[in-house]
Parts: sequence; C-alpha cells; structure tokens
Amino acid sequence: MNHETAKNQLKPLFLNYLQEISQEPFSDDIQAWWFGLYEPYGIYVLGSTEFDEQDEYFEWACPKDDDFSPSAHAPDLTILSTWHWEDVFKIIQEILTELFHENPNLALLRVPQIGLGFDDGDGILIHK
Repeated sequence: MNHETAKNQLKPLFLNYLQEISQEPFSDDIQAWWFGLYEPYGIYVLGSTEFDEQDEYFEWACPKDDDFSPSAHAPDLTILSTWHWEDVFKIIQEILTELFHENPNLALLRVPQIGLGFDDGDGILIHK
C-alpha cells in the first residue's frame, strides 16, 4: 500500500474521530491537545491543562488526573503496521493538518495548541 492510498483510507476515520471528540464536553482549562502515537501503531488523544512551547520533551502532554481523555475510539492504524515509524508520523501529521484546515469549526480546535508525537520519541506542534 502506498502513502496516498493509506492516507485516503485513514482520513475519513480521523475526521469521524475528531468530530466525536468535538462533541464531548471538555473544560475551558484545556490548553493543548496531544495526539500520542505508540508502537505497534496506535493513537490516542489527551487534553492538557498545561502547555509550555519551550518544552522540547513535551512533558505537558503527560496525563494528569484533572486533564481530559476523550471516550471516542481512536482510528485503527493496523494498515500501517509494516511501515517505518517516520512514515507513520508523516502520514498522521498530514492527515491531521489537512483535517484541521478543512474543518475549522471543530470544537476541539478552540484549544490553541496541538501536539503530535511518539510517547518515547519525537514530537511536533501542529499549526492549525
């Protein structure tokens, strides 16, 4: 499976996921969303009441008792199971960036900061 085929299969699943998260009530205290990737490939979202743009380790993304964890079920990433982690990272970044630009009225986009990264590795801020 090539990059575009995988992206086209996953993008509608991610749109549904983002719409479901946007329907859940989350506190106005949420300062950032963290889209966490893990191996074998899966993804989750956490809302953080803290954010530090200078934190190169994204420690603000660590779950805390008072932060938000949506009940929506994350998209299944098993179609990417044989891919290299950098390719998985790139495709998820592309999907999220496109969906944020295409769907600016999603409630979760009221939160100013969005991060994406692997739990034990690289992370970036996604610009809406």
